[in-house]
Formats: sequence, structure tokens, C-alpha cells
Amino acid sequence: MEFKLSTLDQLEKYTRKGDSLRVANVINSLRLSKIPREYSAQLSQICFRNGLYLESLKILNKIIYCETSLLSPPEPNELISYATSLVSLNMPKEARKVLKGVNKLENPEALLIESFSHFGDWNYKKTLPILKKFISNPRISHYRSLVGKLNLAAAYIDVSQFNEAKELLYEMLSHTQKNNFSLLQANSLELLGQIEIQDKNYEKALKYLRLAKKVFPETNSIYYFFVK
Repeated sequence: MEFKLSTLDQLEKYTRKGDSLRVANVINSLRLSKIPREYSAQLSQICFRNGLYLESLKILNKIIYCETSLLSPPEPNELISYATSLVSLNMPKEARKVLKGVNKLENPEALLIESFSHFGDWNYKKTLPILKKFISNPRISHYRSLVGKLNLAAAYIDVSQFNEAKELLYEMLSHTQKNNFSLLQANSLELLGQIEIQDKNYEKALKYLRLAKKVFPETNSIYYFFVK
């Protein structure tokens, strides 16, 4: 299959709906070594968001580890995407080294990936100020702000700040339902279920988890597995 700009738009729509199977089918039909450089970082991020970690690396490897001199060195978005792949492969320290070359105020996505690297080290407390910086940065989109808030809620849960997590997750449900962001909505319900389990409110936890299963658009997602 030939890569087109419209392919990115379609993959983004599938991703926001949580339809990872369709994303994988499209990615597998592409010649990843032939993706134009100007779209490589964005496509790599889409791969990461759908659990296609090796594919994400393949797309960027020709840029980060080019055997011949590039006309220009790796751009911030390329470094961020590559660091994302390293995080997904459980290499958090290496990811943070890559991100050192990125201005995080001008490229706030680096903050989100840095927080993921600390998740990988089980250092949830360290993610809190990083994620707060991310969601307050005016450069990020509404959708990415919701992604940041979801991860901030998860960090709050892991450090037992349940009230703060609930406040964020109730806000998340309102936004995700209105915008039909099925994956983020289901993720929010699953996290609310986790809180109720911690509080030993098992019936309420089951209610949230059953709702999450209904919201998921397909059953091949790793997130659906977590709910089960």
C-alpha cells in the first residue's frame, strides 16, 4: 500500500476510537522504510499509541542512526518519537538521554514521554510535576491534554491520592463522552474501577469495569485485556 497524507488522518481517527486492529492492518500494509521523513515522527507516535513498538522503531531508525550524513540532524519531534519507542521497550534511562536534547517548553510532548519513562522506573511521584507542566502548556491540543490528565490520574492512584484522581477522572468522563473519545473514556472508567477496588467498594468497581467493557470499540486492545 502506498503511503498518503490521508493515511495519517485515518490512522489518527482509528487510534482515537481505540481501534488498534485496523491501525495494525494499515501499518502492516505500508513499506515503513519508504515513509517520507516529514511524516515519520507522527506515524511513529501512532504506532506507539497502538502498541506497535517495533514498527515505531523501524520508521525512525533510518533517521536517528543514519549511515550517511543527513541534510539536517534529527528534529525535536523525531527525537521525541524515538524516545517514545525506547520507553515502550523498557529503556527509560536511554529515553531520558535522548530527550535531553529537546526544549521541553517549546516541545511539550517531551514532558509526556519523560513522565512515561518514570512510570517505567515505578517512580510515580516524580511524574506528578512533569504531567502538571504538560497539561498546562498552551501548545498542546485538547486531546493530548486529556491524555496527560489520564496519566496524571493514574499517577495519583499509584501514590494513593484518590480524591485528586477522582476529580480528574470525572472531568475526563465528561469530555470523552462529549467528543466520542472511546478509548480515553474506557480508560477513565477502568481507573475509577481501580480506585473503588482500593476502597473495597467492589460492587461499584464492577459497575465501572462493565461500563468500560461496553465502551471499548473492539476487544483486541491491551487496555480491554486490563479491564478483563
